[in-house]
Amino acid sequence: MALDQALALDQALGQVIKMKKEKKIPKGVGDSIAKFLEITGVQKVVKSTVKDCGCKKRQEKLNKLFPYK
Repeated sequence: MALDQALALDQALGQVIKMKKEKKIPKGVGDSIAKFLEITGVQKVVKSTVKDCGCKKRQEKLNKLFPYK
């Protein structure tokens, strides 16, 4: 189990480094949560079961409430 967690953490860190290189730095908490859900596969499951979950609106609201700066 610890190995799986270490691999997931390594993948997440790799994504953050990639985002920084591509200048896609998260604007706030909403962007970070969205990226985490994408990496873990949760986003695919939700999109395959629900047409509109309100994810984008929630992401934007969280970015406004908790911006990085």
